[in-house]
Amino acid sequence: MKKILIVPLIFLALFLAISSAPQVHAVSGGSVCVNTTAATPAGCPATPASFTGPVGTKFVVAVNINNSAAINGFAISLHVDPTILKPLNATVDGSIVPTLPGTFFTANPANCVNNGVGFTVGTPGNIGCSGVDGNGTTTFAFLSVGGLSGAPTTGRLFTAAYQVVGTSGGTPIGYVMGSVCTGTSLLNTCVTITNGGTGGSVPEQLAETASFVNADPTSTAVACPPSINAGQTSTCTATVTDTKVPTSVPSGTVSFVSSNTAVGTVGASCILSATGSCSVSFTGVAAGMATVTGTYGGDATHAGSPGTSNIITVVVVRMDNTSTAVVCSPASISAGATSTCTATVTDTTTPPTVPAAPSGSVSFTSSNTAVGTVGASCTLAPSGTSTTVSTCSVSFTGVATGTATVTGVYGGDSTHFGSTSPPSNTISVVVPPAFIGGKLSWTHHLSLAKNAMAQSFTAKVTNFEAVPEYLQVFISSTGSTISGLSFQCPSANCTSPPTLFAAGASGTITITLVLPTTDIGTKFHFTANLEFSTALTSTGSLLNPQTSNSKSGAFAVVA
Repeated sequence: MKKILIVPLIFLALFLAISSAPQVHAVSGGSVCVNTTAATPAGCPATPASFTGPVGTKFVVAVNINNSAAINGFAISLHVDPTILKPLNATVDGSIVPTLPGTFFTANPANCVNNGVGFTVGTPGNIGCSGVDGNGTTTFAFLSVGGLSGAPTTGRLFTAAYQVVGTSGGTPIGYVMGSVCTGTSLLNTCVTITNGGTGGSVPEQLAETASFVNADPTSTAVACPPSINAGQTSTCTATVTDTKVPTSVPSGTVSFVSSNTAVGTVGASCILSATGSCSVSFTGVAAGMATVTGTYGGDATHAGSPGTSNIITVVVVRMDNTSTAVVCSPASISAGATSTCTATVTDTTTPPTVPAAPSGSVSFTSSNTAVGTVGASCTLAPSGTSTTVSTCSVSFTGVATGTATVTGVYGGDSTHFGSTSPPSNTISVVVPPAFIGGKLSWTHHLSLAKNAMAQSFTAKVTNFEAVPEYLQVFISSTGSTISGLSFQCPSANCTSPPTLFAAGASGTITITLVLPTTDIGTKFHFTANLEFSTALTSTGSLLNPQTSNSKSGAFAVVA
């Protein structure tokens, strides 16, 4: 009866000793380690053990002791990253402690997994949980009463099981660390080896960790512009590389943060392309310096990794204002014909602070693409020697009758703000004037004697436009039966003077060509072209003339 009472008292005393201030003793140079369960003998490896496995699989590690003083128990808290490994249980299977010679009683004062969450209190997984325990922690303690191991001691202390729940290019299977670890065999490390016959701790006791790797390691590089103006936007590019198998391209997302958002802000994230890179925008806010850190989150076969960019200097540069105007000429075209739209960008700051004309590009839009389409953009060039004005042009192509305008948007450059033009002058796409019924009359057998030595071409034409149009007839020769003769057009006298026709008006245009007697006996071929424009040049000719239709024929010259 006395013996029955003594045993629980001894158990209680030893339990309290381990849970509050356990007795510690170890030989200098002894170590505790995480190893594989297959290791023989069950000691510590020359290099740290490594474990692997795909998500969903399970594996078991052994916590061993190597070259230690005589022991009768231990209290050890393992820790892993719970996003990669989930602790499942811990057992004393294969341990040297329960089999020590002379043992008459054993105690298990701690078996706590993930702070006991998911386990019934008092059952393995929720025994003796304390302040050192938490998510990712396995605490296991075991005590043998009445027996000590022989020194030096080498063998297994306990095993711990894990389930793989994430991917990693390298995460430790280690120990709880920090000030919560008191009275332990290592300073600030929750590893305690007990010896019931002696006391004290041995600081040189080693605690070797293992690692878990189930994804290729990666490196992330972030490249940003070295400098940028406040208010402007540039690009930061992240490139993620598999450092184990360079031909394996990581996929997934890279997230970004700026080290100083008062200086510059960066886009939140981007998705890697097939080349392993992606980009976000960095916008300068105020003068100063910042860096950008990009963090790759990993994928099924690649571990995540961070990377920090070069230093970005944001400077404040005075920017000049601009104005943009667009003029299209001619203002009236037929379907299929083109008008030239010229954008003029002017530095409007007085006096200009920039010694160069605006540069960059102007983009264009048509107000009515069913009537006409316009070129997408053009690149500015200084207007002559100007340091304040630049121009460039695109084509507007008529599609169907109607009217449209063109708007130009200047995007700005490093020293000029952008600007948007008002709508251009109205461009009319019209039904072109025409020879009425194809009517063009001339003398087919031209007698020079009877026709005053001249051939006259008379065209009946109509201006179908809703605005006045200048019309003219241009005669072009297409050859003769004898070379070197006088009827060789084009020439100045092959074009009729421009005639203004009111909107919807019809009339005739006549052009007369004088032929010498040396042309008698010759047959000439020609084409009469009807040309039109809404305006004249300063010299009185058609401005940007267009050809609407034509009529071809021939005539013979007789005496």
